[in-house]
Amino acid sequence: MCSSCNEYHCVDHFGHVVVGNEVDRENFSSLRSNDPDGHDGARCFPCGNSPPRLEIANPLTEGLPAVESRLESLGREMTKSALRTQFADLMLHRYKKLLDDLDLLKESPLEQRLWAALLVRGLDVYLAPQVELYDYAGRYIVRVDFASTLLRLAIFTDGRTYHSSEEAKTRDDEHNRRLAEVGWMVMRYWTEEVNNDVNSLVDRVYDTVCQRIAEMQRSGLPVGYVHA
Repeated sequence: MCSSCNEYHCVDHFGHVVVGNEVDRENFSSLRSNDPDGHDGARCFPCGNSPPRLEIANPLTEGLPAVESRLESLGREMTKSALRTQFADLMLHRYKKLLDDLDLLKESPLEQRLWAALLVRGLDVYLAPQVELYDYAGRYIVRVDFASTLLRLAIFTDGRTYHSSEEAKTRDDEHNRRLAEVGWMVMRYWTEEVNNDVNSLVDRVYDTVCQRIAEMQRSGLPVGYVHA
């Protein structure tokens, strides 16, 4: 849920472009109380859509042949006209970047799982994986698992065994302090939070992103759909 308005907004209405009247809100309340999809009654206020949830494909049933079949079908759709082909080239460039981002996380299945869930919610528009951050003097602070330089939001996934030591706690606290000094908000999550309920975690990230956007809008800064 968005902290600025207390309502869920889908990706299409992420920036609170649509503001409903009292009748709309009454209708929206009925949608929330009769949600057939079991998403805790959360539906986008402007359009009534439920939030998407992450479904991890079974590698035994969703293998390469199924992917190749879908790509062939997509290829036929992409070449039906010159305009479709031009648009497809733009989309392929974007998807190539998303695949390259996944390769950055190949050593961490945990980060891959979280990134997949963030992608489903459309949060890759603001967040990017494996971002190196520096202070105002250009001094290196830390490499962040996921970050938005636009919103100054840093997300870490911490293994409890490694990050529970006194040395690690001291180092993490120092990183948090230095990031706070340059206006960054830090969110840290334990491994089990990602593994046990990644969708709830992403809901909290989504809510925080909404809040950061609202803060920028209130300060008069423009916020658009740009990559981190």
